[in-house]
Amino acid sequence: MKKVVFLILLLSLTTPMLFPQSESTFTIHALPHAELPLTFGADLFDMGAGADLDFEVRMPFRPVLGVQAELGYSYLPLLTGDGVNFINAGGGLSLTLPRIGASIVPSLFSKTGYYYGVIGDETADSGGNLYFGGGGRFTWAASPNFNLGLAVQYKNYLDGFGGMLHHALNIGLASSFNFHGSSKLEIMGSFFKDIFPVQYKYYSENSIGSIEILNEGSVPYESVTVSVFIDKYMDNPTAASGPDVIEPGESAVIEFSALFAENVLDITEATIVSAEINVEFLENGKQRSESFSEQIRIYDRHAMTWDDTRKAAAFVNYKDPVVISAGKMLSHLVKSTVNVVDVNLCTAIAVHQALGAYGMEYVIDPTSPFTEFSGDAMAVDYIQFPSNTIDYRSGDCDDLSILYTSILQSVGIDTAFITVPGHIFIALALKTAPEDLKKVISTSGDIIEYNGRAWVPVEITMVANPFMQAWKAGAKQWHEYEVSGESELIPMSESWKLYEPVGFSVAKGIDFLSEDEASSAYLQEIERFINREIYAQTDGINRTIERRGKTARSLNKLGTVYARYGKTVEAFDYFEQALAMENYYPALVNIGNLLLLENDFQGAVEKYRSAEKLSTRSAALYLQMSRAYSGLGMFDMAEETFSKVKQSDPALAERYEFIDTTSSTARASGYSLTDNMIWLEEEE
Repeated sequence: MKKVVFLILLLSLTTPMLFPQSESTFTIHALPHAELPLTFGADLFDMGAGADLDFEVRMPFRPVLGVQAELGYSYLPLLTGDGVNFINAGGGLSLTLPRIGASIVPSLFSKTGYYYGVIGDETADSGGNLYFGGGGRFTWAASPNFNLGLAVQYKNYLDGFGGMLHHALNIGLASSFNFHGSSKLEIMGSFFKDIFPVQYKYYSENSIGSIEILNEGSVPYESVTVSVFIDKYMDNPTAASGPDVIEPGESAVIEFSALFAENVLDITEATIVSAEINVEFLENGKQRSESFSEQIRIYDRHAMTWDDTRKAAAFVNYKDPVVISAGKMLSHLVKSTVNVVDVNLCTAIAVHQALGAYGMEYVIDPTSPFTEFSGDAMAVDYIQFPSNTIDYRSGDCDDLSILYTSILQSVGIDTAFITVPGHIFIALALKTAPEDLKKVISTSGDIIEYNGRAWVPVEITMVANPFMQAWKAGAKQWHEYEVSGESELIPMSESWKLYEPVGFSVAKGIDFLSEDEASSAYLQEIERFINREIYAQTDGINRTIERRGKTARSLNKLGTVYARYGKTVEAFDYFEQALAMENYYPALVNIGNLLLLENDFQGAVEKYRSAEKLSTRSAALYLQMSRAYSGLGMFDMAEETFSKVKQSDPALAERYEFIDTTSSTARASGYSLTDNMIWLEEEE
């Protein structure tokens, strides 16, 4: 008996040193404890001591559940002298609860079995029966292989007569030692998207594929990560985090992205490459990894699918040197010749006319026509970069849309793609507010109002036609499909949030139009536009004059039409005629505006001061006066007069914030002092 007792105690104390381990499928729990008799039996026994060894096996299908076998010994002194030795063997169930924090492992268990008791060393005074009990452990994961803590358990020893001999509460030191199960990671499947080089920036933050991992082993996988590497086209592997834990028998799908190098744009023919996939995880606190290869297709740099129109924005390389050169030249042309109504509109006219003069042609790509490919979301289309289209002097509707928007974006003009069934064209945003355009453009119905801004639609396939025809055709298509909800305007700024433009350019030099050649094409069309607008807007006024005669109001109104379209000589004459009839306040302001345009800031201030004597309530007057003071460098006066605009018409002040010398918007806007001039048609 003494040898058996000694062996159990020795095992309970030394097993932690013999079998280091962590949470796993097979665990040995040692519990040396004090044994406290409860109620019945307390008048027979004094407090004793003992030790248990529990051998636990976790269920592979549900690792939190386990079955265990027990071997135990305890000694309880009798109050009358001597004592009883209890040896027990049994089994039971266990439940491992979620960890508390990172290291505390709670668990519950139940047990039953057979015990044998001996009084003293007298085997004659001995006997056995069934026992049952249960309890809990709270252990601390001192290392990946060893847990230490406290345990409390209850045991009830039955007698042979339907009652109990003794029951007690055991409290002691708990230590747990795990034997690790086997590891087996199974790749259930992997999926890779086809790679399109023009979207390489998109892939850095968005999925290029996924992998499904199955834990077929008997221990959890922790801190799972998946990395992908494609030789030649990536500098380093790109890692993606998976689940914190994959339990045995469980699987997980992990998506991963890829940070490609810019040289992926050098691919000119679709190719098949090998992608190396590495799965890393912690198994019983140790780093493990599994690797495999997959073949993926990388298309050429011109390839794209039309499942998302926004993808085309990646081709809009407004930083291409060829594009920048063309854009800057045309912007300078507009600002140095005729810039009326809205500088963005004039620049668009210049771009359109210059491309036509350059010999740009709309040519349907016979191998990938947009009308067919736009209807098949996954068909691979061939798209040209803007410098390609300039070099080839031709392109499909998508190619011309990309070129047109690239040039406009290069000079800071916001653009958008417009799609209708089987077709794509473009729109450009004006600086002028939608509500103001009705006063200055006779065909305001050809303007699209979207998100509080005015947009001009342009049918880019009519690149060889005058701008106004392309504008009219674009507006017609928009309105035709808008009714059925089949037209869509997609701002470039929104598309770039997902599909950033890439920096590809044709290496060889391209000779675009000279400024003189572009000027001739631009001035011809802008003059046609001006004459159309002047006729459309003055015809009704002239008919009224024929019926009712001239008045200061009608003459001033005629002058504002000519002034808006840059006909300053004619405008000045009409304003002078109006003032000759009466001291007409709007005509004074408008003459001040003409002087402001000629940089005669002092003369402009004098006219505005004269007008102020007739009306002190005009926000428009003080706004124009603020411009003149800024031109003179009298910024205190400019600020003072603009504050009056803020007081009398906050909405107007907000729209013209670029004039406010105290505003950061004024410093960063890039607006000219004379942009969006206000011409007073009549008294306010």
